[in-house]
Amino acid sequence: MCQIIEKNKLLTLHLMVIILGFTGILGKLISLETTYLVWYRMLIAFIVLLIFLFFKGKIYEIKKEDILPLIGVGAIVALHWLFFFEA
Repeated sequence: MCQIIEKNKLLTLHLMVIILGFTGILGKLISLETTYLVWYRMLIAFIVLLIFLFFKGKIYEIKKEDILPLIGVGAIVALHWLFFFEA
């Protein structure tokens, strides 16, 4: 049983490396302006995470004092993607 779990983790790791490796290539192939590309990427991620938290029942567990730091982290990630796709 442990070997199956370890193989699954290894396959997941390889899949993530492939997906993240193609991010830059796909960014160059998409004809959108960088700001629009990052905006849509962040919007999709926000919606997917919101749906995930809603179905897990954890959306109401987010404390009000944690909202501002979460927005700050989102802004840093958005800046990272802007710089990445502009490079």
